[in-house]
Amino acid sequence: MPATQTRERTLTAKAQRTQRRDEERRPISSSSSFSLRGTSRPLWLPLQGRTRLCAFAVSVFLVLLLAACRSGPPPTPPAQAAARLQEAAGKYKDVVVVDPQCSSFANKDDQIVCIANKGNDPVKISNWLIRNTIGRTYYFPAGTVIDGGKTLKVHTGAGTNSATDLYWNYEFKPVFDSKDQITLVDDSATDVAKFTTP
Repeated sequence: MPATQTRERTLTAKAQRTQRRDEERRPISSSSSFSLRGTSRPLWLPLQGRTRLCAFAVSVFLVLLLAACRSGPPPTPPAQAAARLQEAAGKYKDVVVVDPQCSSFANKDDQIVCIANKGNDPVKISNWLIRNTIGRTYYFPAGTVIDGGKTLKVHTGAGTNSATDLYWNYEFKPVFDSKDQITLVDDSATDVAKFTTP
């Protein structure tokens, strides 16, 4: 082989090796691609794709947060609700009573039903009621409170309400008949006390 051709081949081989080294040392940019088993794939997720992914994640988070806010606290189990109702029903039993010694039914025009608080703490009886056997009903006015150890008189006749006396002013007399049952009911529709007239 002539010496000239051998020299040209040697220079060509050196040039190819130099080119490969330059390509290997060249830094990879964000737009570069690499080949994996013959498939060309981007090294980084495109900016538009990342923006859409972030927007989707934020949307899912907001939906979950809104659902949590709307759901509210878990409902009270029926057994627990029944236990609370039973506890409330017995709260004032034997504490707020109809006082038979104070009550009076002799005067048909102004019968008196005495409601006594035998406890030490004041009891708010707003919207409580008393009713008889046939359904004649008196509602205690808003803000009515019986202090501990005190008695409140309910008159069936006319008068001016005070801290100790309330006036029903019922049009039919007498309101209560003999052997009539008087029931004291609290604002949860629970019977607190019962009394039968003489």
